[in-house]
Amino acid sequence: MKAEDVLSVRNRMQPLLNQQLQSIFRFEGLLCLQFGKLIESEAHSPRHLHKDESGKVTAKKVLVGELRLHIASAYRIICGDEIVLARGDRFYPSTGIEKRAKAEGRAPNWDTDKFDKIGHNKLDETIGLRFRELAGFVVEAVEVNSFGDLRIKFANDFVLEAYSDCSQHDDECWRFWREGDDDHLVITGTGIEPPEEKHEEE
Repeated sequence: MKAEDVLSVRNRMQPLLNQQLQSIFRFEGLLCLQFGKLIESEAHSPRHLHKDESGKVTAKKVLVGELRLHIASAYRIICGDEIVLARGDRFYPSTGIEKRAKAEGRAPNWDTDKFDKIGHNKLDETIGLRFRELAGFVVEAVEVNSFGDLRIKFANDFVLEAYSDCSQHDDECWRFWREGDDDHLVITGTGIEPPEEKHEEE
């Protein structure tokens, strides 16, 4: 990205400073993080849809963090010299899956054990174990470089790093937005996605 684009991205990420991390979870291939005050929003997942007596389907209201970050590219969370979790952990079986496979006298298998199912892989397991308590996860610093790589430092010395891992303009790396705002900051392999190309969040 050009210097002015880097500055623009950094400025748009400033609302994250001093904000509390409210949740972190995986949705398919995305790492999803929510920050800031909790507000009511319509849920979009099937499990939050409700059908009334007339058959009309509506979305239930849920509490979400006001500021949202979705990462589709390579990422990791580190603390000191430890890689706490990384995107590749999604492709390794959880401890429970390993034990089950061992009891059955076989090696864990992607197709049989469905590593991509929530809770079946090391990534989900680590999120559940290491990010159950989020009190210390207050954003201290946000950095973005000319490649669109993102670095968020928390008060407890944990650091989230996301890397632009493609070179194409139509390949999304990460996006940041305020809940209810259609103006999303989207970073691709070539920089900031132009406003006219932005698509609605599913």
